[in-house]
Amino acid sequence: MLLFGDPKVGKSYAALQLACCLTSGTDWLEFTIPAPVKVVYVQLDTPRGVWADRVQELQDSGHPVEGVHFADRETLQTFPFDILNDDHFRLLRNSLHEINPGAVIMDTLRESHSANENDSTEMQKTIARLEEAVKPAALILISHARKSNPEVGYDLMNDNRGSNYVVGRMDAICRFSKTSMRVSSRTTEEHSIKLDRQTDGTWDLIEDQFAATAKGLLRANPEMSIRGLARILHETPGIERSETACRSWLKRHLKKKSPGSARSRSEA
Repeated sequence: MLLFGDPKVGKSYAALQLACCLTSGTDWLEFTIPAPVKVVYVQLDTPRGVWADRVQELQDSGHPVEGVHFADRETLQTFPFDILNDDHFRLLRNSLHEINPGAVIMDTLRESHSANENDSTEMQKTIARLEEAVKPAALILISHARKSNPEVGYDLMNDNRGSNYVVGRMDAICRFSKTSMRVSSRTTEEHSIKLDRQTDGTWDLIEDQFAATAKGLLRANPEMSIRGLARILHETPGIERSETACRSWLKRHLKKKSPGSARSRSEA
């Protein structure tokens, strides 16, 4: 997964929040975490003092950061860290093997390698090396966006800095702005999620017209199939999601509400 956005927009806070949700088995924004997993967060971008203050602030706010395994340039004793360096690769792989995490977050991708980030061949080698070091864990990469043009708007597939190979290789992509996250994955069509930044730096969902309309349809039509509801939702004025995206949201919402709810509604 690639999580990226403009500088200072809150990417690392979002990743920290995701790490806490993964370790505790609680929902991350719109998405359900099926079961708790161990998480290793490798921080290569922010000085330890600043980073420690952020983690302490989240802990004081009640986020379960104590369940996350942290590493940085000091604990790894490598500066700069370079996954293409055989010694650094073995250090990371062997350290992770002792923990056996379900997910590894690299913050940031740019600080994890010495390759030319604009060269697709070099980035293919970099991503392959990172994957090999963390497997079988999921790899979550934090990255910076290219300088955006407000007149053009955000482009999920082309705004990440460096080679487009990185975006194309991912199973899921999340682009953060100051008020939303735009998401696409192999199982979810591209759409935007409205967000609000909290005082502790983390993010919270804002229920938008889509969610309110979808929940209203579910309440008013308890016997209707997911497919039928998705068709109505897609055709509702002001709803800018495909029928497939509507169906995907309805399934996730019903599963979150009750594991058996989605299965109880017919797909036909």
